[in-house]
This record gives sequence, C-alpha cells and structure tokens, in this order.
Amino acid sequence: MKKSVHLITVAVYILSLLLANAGNSAAEETSASTKISHRPPAYFIPGYRIAVKADVTDKAGITVARCYFRATDQADYVFISLNPATDGTYEGILPAPSKETQTVTYLFLAVNGKGKIVKTESFSVNKKEGEEIPAWQQTGSEGNIQVSTELAKAPESVSGFSDSITMDVTESSARFGVVSGGIYAATAGGAGSTAATAGAAGAVGASTGLSTTALVGIGAGVAAVAGGIAALAGGGGGTNPPPDEKPTVLSASPRNGETVSTGLREVTISFSEAMADRHKVTVNSPEWQNADYNWINSTTFRITRVGEGDMPDDAEIVFTLYGGDSGFSDLAGTPLDTYTFSITTGGGISVSW
Repeated sequence: MKKSVHLITVAVYILSLLLANAGNSAAEETSASTKISHRPPAYFIPGYRIAVKADVTDKAGITVARCYFRATDQADYVFISLNPATDGTYEGILPAPSKETQTVTYLFLAVNGKGKIVKTESFSVNKKEGEEIPAWQQTGSEGNIQVSTELAKAPESVSGFSDSITMDVTESSARFGVVSGGIYAATAGGAGSTAATAGAAGAVGASTGLSTTALVGIGAGVAAVAGGIAALAGGGGGTNPPPDEKPTVLSASPRNGETVSTGLREVTISFSEAMADRHKVTVNSPEWQNADYNWINSTTFRITRVGEGDMPDDAEIVFTLYGGDSGFSDLAGTPLDTYTFSITTGGGISVSW
C-alpha cells in the first residue's frame, strides 16, 4: 500500500509540472470572451425529438458549438454539433427520448476563433406525459441524427433514446469535452480530478479559456499519467480499490451547487466502486420525503421524487448520504463517509455565461 501511495505521489507531481507548463504557455494569450445564453425548455414528451438553441457570441468568432447530452441515469455524454442560424444563434436537434427516460441532461460547449473553450453548467429537463407536443419538439422525424462521442469506441446505441442515430468517434484533436472535465465518466476518477485542475488553470471558465493547441498536449499528458495512477492503485478506473480504502462519491447529477428546474424529479449519485445493496439518505425538502430509492447498477444510486407538482422556486434542496451498518458501504463492508450536496431551484430562467 505504501509503495502505491508513493508512486501515485510521483505521478501527481509529474502531472502538476505538465499542467504548470501548459498554464504558462497559455498565460500570454487573451482570455476568452465567449458568451452563451440559453433558455431551457420546460419539459419534454417522450418519443419526439428536441430542438435546442443557444446564443453563442464572441468578438473573435465561433469555430465550434456543441450540445452534449445524456439520459440522467447514463454515465457518459454524447454530443451533437450545432449549426449557426442568425445573429449568433446556434441550433441543433437531440434524438427522441425513449418512454423509460425520466430526465434529459445537457450542456453547451463552444470554441472561439482563437481556440479558447467555454463550457456551460448542465441543464436538466424532465418528462411530462399527457400534454400536447410543445413547439420545441415539433421537429419531424425524418432522417438520421448525427451523434458523436469523444470516447475511443462509439457505443452501439445511445441509451435512453429511441431514434434513427448515426454514431461517430471524434478525432483526438477535437475532444474538447474530455479535457475540460466533468463530461465523461472515464475521466471522473483520477483523470477527472486532473481535468478539474486544468479547468482551474483556465480551461472552462465563463471568461477564460485554454488554447486548443495547449489542450492537445495536456490531454495526452493527463491520459498517460492518469492511466498510470489507475494501474498503480489497482486498475479498473477505481472500481476495485484495496479493501481498506473507503468508497467515495465520484459525482452527483445534478451537481453540487447546480441550479435546476423546479420540475426536477430525479437525482443520481455515482460511487468509486461497487456498493452493497443498502442506503441511508435524508433530504431537507418535503417534496422529496416520499422519494423512491433504487440502484441503477452496483455503482449508481437513484433518488426519484414522487407525487404531483413542482418544487418551490429559489429553494435549496440538501441531500445527505450516510455510511454505517444500515447506510452506504462497499461490498467489503467499508462505510462511506457522510456526504452532503445541495441543489437550488431556479424555475425556467435564462442563464448566461
């Protein structure tokens, strides 16, 4: 165990040098001035495609505009490319969600003319049945929708969506979502924390950005060092750690501190390893007191709000996960340390970056 810790420390030190050098090379460039404005739809009807659009502007111009999306109980995002419409508006069409999909989560990413990247926070839109088809879903169903992934291998299908889809793997030099962090679960462990460090250096801010030239170099360095850390710690991307290590929360969706729609009905939490089939959760909101709890798989836990109506606007919802004998623990019985995260309801307001 001590040897593994020592090797991990060395790997992290090497990575910090790579990031520091990349940060120095980017410091001479001007900050990104990209602005992204978007009003999320109120809901979706399953079985119909969803039109999305955002105002994306930058005095240096926009070279890439994308919408990354997933069904909330899925680990990884895929994306569609957005097409310019008029006066800085970019548009695209998401595939039709299947009947089983409760929530669609998505975000926008843009690259400006100087190669700087800006990424928004994620939006969550919930299913609503028994309604007329809204204007944002009156898109027709003809032809295939081109969907791309930044993972090395494209999935055979896009889980949570039932539509005619053509899948594509993005070239390594254009995998902006991987480097910006928080989009692909494959980088949510060691590589995910590395990507967050790169973000702090200016990769994914609202007014700052890292050059795409630097991103290619950092991406290669992160992959190599993070891969080494995973192998030293036991491999498998952190899903099979030594038995004396405590399980941890890798991510929550929506994320801690995120502003969500008052209609949000589902929260998912991903863990660092396979967990025992038990749980102990408290939520401070009366709208979540009778929630349903279930494991999607051995590492992903879901909380579903039941009952009619939306949550109040501007409310802070606090979720607390407990370890212990009756709470969360891994298969070896090692308990989770108490984990708390919160979200804030924001209705259907327009948010800008």
